[in-house]
Amino acid sequence: MSQETWKSLQLPLDLDRKITMESANNQASSTVGCVRNLRVTVGGNITLLLQVHIVVECPFRLLLGRPFLTLLNAISYDNIDGDLTLQLTCPNTGIRVEVPTRPWHPTPRQSGTSPVIPTASNHEDF
Repeated sequence: MSQETWKSLQLPLDLDRKITMESANNQASSTVGCVRNLRVTVGGNITLLLQVHIVVECPFRLLLGRPFLTLLNAISYDNIDGDLTLQLTCPNTGIRVEVPTRPWHPTPRQSGTSPVIPTASNHEDF
């Protein structure tokens, strides 16, 4: 998660949980800390608690990678029009949702609803 997004959500941060990440250009940098057990809702019907590391500078608000896709048993569907849809399955309930993806643009996100919504009000610390 970007530091800007973390600040806007006013989430508690565990400064003792940092990791070193390697970017695509082989540069290594450390995260600021970790938001523990962030409640994230995907596709409106799947709710998960994620361990989210905070990055100072990045071109995204929240990056969900391979562990996220593996946890949700993601299946991708390439559509003839060039769009891509992910089918995600909740590991706890078996509920399935389909989430359309969007092209990546290195500009601030436009307003509107997002298929993945982290919320500060639902944060739980286990």
